[in-house]
Amino acid sequence: MKIPIRWQLVLLIGLFIFGTLFSSIITIQHFISVDYKEKLQNNNAIMSESIARNISQYIYSAVIINDMTADKYSQIKDYPYSQKKQELININQQYPWLENVAFIDLHGVQIIRTNGIEGDRSYQDWFKKISSTPRTIF
Repeated sequence: MKIPIRWQLVLLIGLFIFGTLFSSIITIQHFISVDYKEKLQNNNAIMSESIARNISQYIYSAVIINDMTADKYSQIKDYPYSQKKQELININQQYPWLENVAFIDLHGVQIIRTNGIEGDRSYQDWFKKISSTPRTIF
């Protein structure tokens, strides 16, 4: 059975249009995905730098607060428990962005803290690193 020339032309033009649209869509999708990937990587880099700066500022502020309180409360170990607790609450009210304030002795045992139960922190990596640092922290 022979297909009339009219239908052959319609089929050929349809295939040509479909092929053109398909290749255009694939090409556009490629360029969009490459652009999206670049923008996503750029945004992630910017956000990472911002978070790193925020963390750095937070740690810097915490170290300053630590130094100030170490000078002001150098004899806190001799205070009664209730006075120690009140001093910590006062520090926490002065710096509300701190979630928890605790005094830890040189062996890693928490003497007192504003929230929760005191515990032994000597096994924690951060305490091991601090206690091995030659700089006097307290």
